[in-house]
Amino acid sequence: MSIVSEIIRVEDDNTLSFGNHEAKEKQKLEGFEFNSDTYRIKTFSEITRIKKNGNMLIETIPGATVHNFTESENTVTFYIEGSGNTSITAGLERDAAYRIYVNGTNLGSMKSNPSGKINFSLDLANSKQDILIEKL
Repeated sequence: MSIVSEIIRVEDDNTLSFGNHEAKEKQKLEGFEFNSDTYRIKTFSEITRIKKNGNMLIETIPGATVHNFTESENTVTFYIEGSGNTSITAGLERDAAYRIYVNGTNLGSMKSNPSGKINFSLDLANSKQDILIEKL
């Protein structure tokens, strides 16, 4: 795994990879089209934020690199890498319950807030993490 030099790209398996946690200066891209949706991304060492059709999809502080992001009606999956302790915010369905798995380990469940966001933290130092967020 490595940074995404294009800021965002479509992988051969029809998933998205985005972000560059190693960039010292902000990198932005607006109007990226994928599966009839429009994405906007900002990424660098301090933050990675991607919006889909104007709604926040994923935000990491500090910045991270996300690989093979895919979402369905009830799941969101991706691999993530970065530097150190990272706060991850996912924009999901409002007031819904979710279970979070990291590398297959159940971290527990949580309810999204009224704006549909959940937040959790991971230590991304020198390792990629496999994330599954599952709606209950």
